[in-house]
Amino acid sequence: MLKRRMWPLWPVLLVIITACGTATPTPDPDGPRLTGFDVLPKALATVALSPTPNQPQIQATASSRPDTDTPAPATFTPTPTEVVGIFMGAPTFATGVFFPPATKIKMTLVAVVTTPVPGASSAPPAVNIVNVNPGGSSNQNCSVSPAPEFARAAGSALVAQKIGCPKAVPVKLNMVMQSFQNGFMFWRDTKDIFILATSAFRGGGTSDTFWRVTDSWNSSLPASDPSLVPPGGLQQPVRGFGYVWRNNANFRNALGWALGSEQSYQATWQDFDRGWMMSANNGSVFALSPNDGPPPTVGVHFGPMAQ
Repeated sequence: MLKRRMWPLWPVLLVIITACGTATPTPDPDGPRLTGFDVLPKALATVALSPTPNQPQIQATASSRPDTDTPAPATFTPTPTEVVGIFMGAPTFATGVFFPPATKIKMTLVAVVTTPVPGASSAPPAVNIVNVNPGGSSNQNCSVSPAPEFARAAGSALVAQKIGCPKAVPVKLNMVMQSFQNGFMFWRDTKDIFILATSAFRGGGTSDTFWRVTDSWNSSLPASDPSLVPPGGLQQPVRGFGYVWRNNANFRNALGWALGSEQSYQATWQDFDRGWMMSANNGSVFALSPNDGPPPTVGVHFGPMAQ
């Protein structure tokens, strides 16, 4: 009798199961839970490529951005400056190039001579000399006057500052002179030989170097060295000049080869406070001022200078 009154349970269970399958789940506030590699988000974004634009689209894009004018490069107007110097021939720089303002340079005229060309001639070089510092004045009141042939050179402030005033009257004496490619050699009766280099003076310098040595040559010594053969038109110095020239490389390099034979002449000599002046066989003048001595061994000289 009890079994017939119990309701069957399986219809109730079926309703409960159906209700659970259709219910909406509550979202998890922490986001979805990843439980495997396949459910991980993609590491790279997929970008969809737009189709290639056609010619009308390209032209429309270009027309929407018109070109702008390119600014012209800056120009510079050179500042007018005073032209200093002497210019020969057409200019070699482009028009409009800017140059800094010129600087005025005060120049003092010094001796200018022509350097002989080896082999061209054995004659001594022509003297084409102006007085050192032309127009200058010694501004000295000397008690002894210079010799007439030395007056012009002694009137140069540059020369007078170096050798001072004459301290003795001029004298005449016999001397020997020989011209070289780059200088001169002089001999006087005191058995002194003076070697005068002229490269620096001829190159625009105001002075050059001289040396003094004692003439120690005698007839028992050879007059020359046959192994030293000069270029065409030049000579090897002999006897006293040659002995000094051959045995001192500094003198030989400073002078070069002789232009001609040695020559005797009557010279004018005058002692000054700090040196002396002497004349050459062609009328030119030399002023010498030693750095040591007496007797001097080395010093500076001015010349050749014109009378």
